[in-house]
Amino acid sequence: KYDTVEFAHSLTNEIAWKACRRIRKTKLRSDDSFLKISCHPNFSVSVLDIKSILESWALQGWYPDMIIVDYADLFRPVDKKEDSRVQINNTWMYLRALAMQTRSTVVTATPTNKEGFSKRWLDMSNFSEDNRKLSHVTSMFGINVSQEEKGLEMCRLNYMVRRSGLPNKKVWCAGALGIANPAILSCH
Repeated sequence: KYDTVEFAHSLTNEIAWKACRRIRKTKLRSDDSFLKISCHPNFSVSVLDIKSILESWALQGWYPDMIIVDYADLFRPVDKKEDSRVQINNTWMYLRALAMQTRSTVVTATPTNKEGFSKRWLDMSNFSEDNRKLSHVTSMFGINVSQEEKGLEMCRLNYMVRRSGLPNKKVWCAGALGIANPAILSCH
């Protein structure tokens, strides 16, 4: 549900910050930041660099509940002398260790192999580069989208890997990416 609101005056920085402070005091009841972002170009940081950033934030009293990494396969290798498959495996092992050390959920993405582009549902055979990354995750989800679904801003999600006895349900999601909402409605 939503309400349409028309403002009599243009929104200014001052009005926006005043509203933000009001929400912090009435809803969040805190002036502390709940979100920290650290942006880096591809292949410019390794998992160990991310660990160092998190350690510096911990010294400031800030601890993450969730760490989101855009494409772990694009991290700089920890050891550049290793074969590329070993480098990717090491990155995924370090990510698993990072999740355990920080007691955080680590979320990342990885591309599929070429066979995945023509499948209706992705599965464990649709990994890229090194299948050992599958052994380091607690869960891995497939994001499945046909050309028709892409135009409708819909996708299908399924487990590719799961460590616990969770049911293997498939979920359909309808979204509105124009307003940064990938799941307005979902069903299984």
